[in-house]
Amino acid sequence: MNNENSPIQLRYLKFCPTCQIIKPLRSKHDSISNKCIAKFDHYCGWGYSSVGQENHRQFVLFLSFFLILLCIFNIRMLSHFLMVYQPTKSNNYIYFKIFLNLYEQNPSLLLWYIIWTILNIFVLNQLVHQVKGIFNNLTINEFINKNKYQHFWNHHLFINPFNLGYINNFKQFWGISNHINWYDTFTTQHLSKQDTDQDNVIYI
Repeated sequence: MNNENSPIQLRYLKFCPTCQIIKPLRSKHDSISNKCIAKFDHYCGWGYSSVGQENHRQFVLFLSFFLILLCIFNIRMLSHFLMVYQPTKSNNYIYFKIFLNLYEQNPSLLLWYIIWTILNIFVLNQLVHQVKGIFNNLTINEFINKNKYQHFWNHHLFINPFNLGYINNFKQFWGISNHINWYDTFTTQHLSKQDTDQDNVIYI
């Protein structure tokens, strides 16, 4: 570390009393798994695991494919409803009667459609937040807790030191370019160093 900048950079270092390590930049101690997660995004209750450096890309792919499956299911089910009841007019009242008839004849099917529609909206919302995070180079944890991290603030002005622009942020997330080893990055000063020393980067 450059001694000239050390006093400034050292104030950003965080020590984890549980893991007994200096926490890398963008990491967070996860109380459920009881370990520090590099580039922590969030804890996924569905997968019973933390989302971070090692599995963030896989999580986004999972959301994408899951959303596609949900959309296909909902579209096919809606098409089935319309085919069975064949509305003669295109207005809200006719569609309301379709769902009313479905509720009377097959309430369980209607209930499943409603559940899957709600799930569709939920997954879409999650994916939108992930995509916004990718293009802005921010994790969900950083977005929620940005006020707690000093490296985001300069005289009360929010500045994202990880932002490389939309295209480069996208490339970095998918490992196309601008690779960063978040296990071994402790201050924002290390970011420029790793850009010029790619041979020392561990690709995850």
